[in-house]
Amino acid sequence: MLNYIKAENLKCKGTFAKKLVVLAPACIVLLSLIEGKYFVVNGYNWWYALTFLGFVTLLTALVNQNEEKKLHYRAVFALPVNLRKTWISKVLLIEIYVAIANIVHLAGIILGKLFYCTSSNITISQMIIATLLLIV
Repeated sequence: MLNYIKAENLKCKGTFAKKLVVLAPACIVLLSLIEGKYFVVNGYNWWYALTFLGFVTLLTALVNQNEEKKLHYRAVFALPVNLRKTWISKVLLIEIYVAIANIVHLAGIILGKLFYCTSSNITISQMIIATLLLIV
């Protein structure tokens, strides 16, 4: 199964999907710097309420686009691979990308809390729990 995930990850090499994993949370962290006092609150509200759903939708479409655009899955159907494992590996790869994006967001918010907005009432442990809930 790990080989299937590696193959799907390799298909995404050089695409916007991998760049989006870092770009989307970084943009939200930078936008949250506008309101210094509410940096942490805005960072999480804008991430999960506005951007996260669109991020997952766009990421899913971009991962699917690789196979769909070229041969409409005819190349995959002809290969001697388990199609069920292929689809499960696509879903797991998207989940891995979502987890990485949430960790990048968490790292940006923690760094911003430590160096930019030290007066926030939200603790780092609460931010970690919130990120784990978003990943699951």
